[in-house]
Amino acid sequence: MKITSRHLSTTLLTATLALGLAACSSTPAPWSRPDTSPWSDKHNAETNAAPDDDIVTQEPILKVESPPEPSRFETLPVAEPERAAVPPPTTYQAESVISDINNEQQILSLPGNYYAVQAYAANSMESVEAFRADHALDNMMAVKTDRSGKIIYVLVATFATRAAAQSAATGVATATGSQPWVRSVTGLQKIVAQ
Repeated sequence: MKITSRHLSTTLLTATLALGLAACSSTPAPWSRPDTSPWSDKHNAETNAAPDDDIVTQEPILKVESPPEPSRFETLPVAEPERAAVPPPTTYQAESVISDINNEQQILSLPGNYYAVQAYAANSMESVEAFRADHALDNMMAVKTDRSGKIIYVLVATFATRAAAQSAATGVATATGSQPWVRSVTGLQKIVAQ
């Protein structure tokens, strides 16, 4: 059977008329009649069966005892605990712990939210080492980087906060007479040569 717009119109008109006639019914819908609510009988039964609330007054149950007499207690001596022999702490040389990690690996292992102070950059490691020795920057490390295929060595120190890096940069500027660069470790990590 082929459905046409005429069949569709007729069906819609018939459905609309049926709904209209149901809405105009002289008898109210069952849910709109207050006297025939299915819940009214249950509500009335519960109301009638509920006991009256009585106010009960009772003294609080709280018994306060007077403190015991001091003479009832006896002071006992406390024995000193025995002290165990504690071995001295083991010390490690910093170089022996990090000797297997090069400067580039140290930079790559740092969190990205750290900061680096870059004091100097050159094409050769010898030039960077000479600059570090001339200006007594022993706390800084030389790192090999790759900038567009060209190897550049930079002299850097890393810090957990930007404020600490800025403070260190001021000290480096005083020692070297040049202005160091404070940069994010993330930027430095991107150019560290593998």
